[in-house]
Amino acid sequence: MAQSGSGDVRLAFRTAARSALITFCVVVCGQVAKALINDLFDGRWRVDWKFILVISGFAGVVVLIWTFVSGYFSLRAAAPADAILGRDPSISTNPNEAMSGFVGMEYYGLILNRTYLVFAAPDGLYGWKVEGPVSAARPQFYEPYKEMLDDPKLMRDRGAVKDLAKLKGGFFIPGSEIAYVEATDKSKWGMGGIPHSGRIRIGLTTGKWREFILLGSVSPEVIRDRILSSAASVRV
Repeated sequence: MAQSGSGDVRLAFRTAARSALITFCVVVCGQVAKALINDLFDGRWRVDWKFILVISGFAGVVVLIWTFVSGYFSLRAAAPADAILGRDPSISTNPNEAMSGFVGMEYYGLILNRTYLVFAAPDGLYGWKVEGPVSAARPQFYEPYKEMLDDPKLMRDRGAVKDLAKLKGGFFIPGSEIAYVEATDKSKWGMGGIPHSGRIRIGLTTGKWREFILLGSVSPEVIRDRILSSAASVRV
């Protein structure tokens, strides 16, 4: 564990140092460009190198600290999932037990969002929380997770999926607790440029429900039918 932690520190620091250096250079170039523009208009070359170095250094340090801290904790948060995905799979050879899935975003707290990789298994739905709040600045952020759904080993590795759903923020909805599933291809307001194909609402026998925005190009009706099929197989 210590080696893993030190590796995360080194990777986070390298990334942060690179970002800080880029920030420093950009600020310096910006200040020099500003001086050149002023020179064109008033004919006087005025460059306060001390000011430029101070403000550039300050910006670089801020970026270094912020990028290092956020990067380190992101790596540490991803470590348990990486360990699960990296172990030898326990794969079912029964084609009827192959899972399907989708990448879904769920809103909570009015304006916050979280993204799940949801697996429809014969015994219910397993949700692995893959992202916290994201913005339209990263419209294709879900692509790596969507590609995981095409991995035949993962889609048959029930043990890995169960463990991923047990990680922080994950969930499991037994098929016996699914009362209904509604699908719509209407877009969700406020998604900006994030591609999505509609929504799925899963009603529970407790009277509660959860709604997921389907990211990428998928069929809401097909996903609805697969979830209902999983729920029906549990009741049989």
